[in-house]
Amino acid sequence: MVTSFGKTSAFKTSFANRNKKHLTNEQWMTIFHFLLKESKREKIQRGLEPKATQQFSVSQATVKQLTSKCVSRKPTRVGLKAKEFDWSKIPEIPLRRRTNIRSLAKALNILKSTVHRQIKKGKIKKHTNAIKPAFTTEIKKVRLEFCLGMIKENMMFEGMYNVIHTDEKWFYMTKTTENYYLHPEEEEPH
Repeated sequence: MVTSFGKTSAFKTSFANRNKKHLTNEQWMTIFHFLLKESKREKIQRGLEPKATQQFSVSQATVKQLTSKCVSRKPTRVGLKAKEFDWSKIPEIPLRRRTNIRSLAKALNILKSTVHRQIKKGKIKKHTNAIKPAFTTEIKKVRLEFCLGMIKENMMFEGMYNVIHTDEKWFYMTKTTENYYLHPEEEEPH
């Protein structure tokens, strides 16, 4: 057989007599090398696919499948590269400014979503600090003495009109748990 280039090709006969469902690896490589040789800068030129279908007696879908798999492969990672950030600045920020993602992002001058991503990756760790009253026996004894000191001689309690209970106000002003965002190597606050 004579091809469009005027030469006899052994591959032309193997393509003509092939099973229509499957191509051999040699036939795939022949078509691939033809497309690669005729393309410029890994881009298929216009009119090259019909030329390949005619020369190798294959369907246009077969050539398109080969070009999409082998020649015009897109990179897997697209978009802007992630900016590198020095996370060692976190311990320098006071704890009161690291209680939520928004305040930490503002202190670091980056986006909240970036901080959230870094928490998921483990570059920033979340620490929950619960405020638990330490009721030791000494504190219980002091409280009992205070209560006994409020009893008058006639076994009546003294009016507490001039007493301010600061611990109650402290209890309602503070949260029971507090979150802090820390550097992974930073010690957890108490």
